[in-house]
Amino acid sequence: MSDPKVDPKVDPLRHRRRRGFNLMECMATLAVLMVLGMAAATLLVDITQIGLRANQSKMSRASIARLSTQFRHDMDDSTGVNIQDNGTALQIDLDQTTIRYEVVADPVAIDRTVHSGDEIVSRERYPLTPRCQPSFADDDRIVQAKLTADGQANAWIIEAAKP
Repeated sequence: MSDPKVDPKVDPLRHRRRRGFNLMECMATLAVLMVLGMAAATLLVDITQIGLRANQSKMSRASIARLSTQFRHDMDDSTGVNIQDNGTALQIDLDQTTIRYEVVADPVAIDRTVHSGDEIVSRERYPLTPRCQPSFADDDRIVQAKLTADGQANAWIIEAAKP
């Protein structure tokens, strides 16, 4: 008949089962969570880099707009213009002051220094994007502040009439 030790109503495998997860289920869940976490982290890094580049571009455009306004204002008031150091510096003579625009290589910028005699009255820096290669040029009628190298697809040039 039946074995007295084994109750037919009780399944012996049922007593061995525990509530919870086994190791494989835990590892699979952790692997999926890790993949999702890595994807989210990569996405956040990419979004942050896009934001930083957009912010740098916005600041550079604002700096170029300020430089353009100041350069044209200085040229309007000038009595003489002299390009120096193979186009990396520009001296603008006014009635009682001299303004010097000078290219700075690292980080890329243009410095504007106002001199009254031997004394420096003010100094201002216009930061540019790293791809800018600023220089100064002139012809008979126009002075140019070239912010990009010759031959680049998008040329940034600030022009002002000579006095």
